[in-house]
Amino acid sequence: MAMERSALERHLLQVNADLAQGNEHLVRQRRIVSDLEQSGADARTAKEVLQELEATQAIYAAEAARLTKELQAAAN
Repeated sequence: MAMERSALERHLLQVNADLAQGNEHLVRQRRIVSDLEQSGADARTAKEVLQELEATQAIYAAEAARLTKELQAAAN
């Protein structure tokens, strides 16, 4: 069962907000990895966290694309 248009729009707004927040987290985590590597410290855990953040971001991006496509289909 398809969501109502207004629900789709609200969901897309939330996903886009999550994407924006995720981008901030990615920037911060990349900086942490870089700082650790430059100082010669063990960056393995920080890199694992970065990979998880990147995977989560990919899920949000796919959901945003899906919702956008569904909204476009609903407009036709």
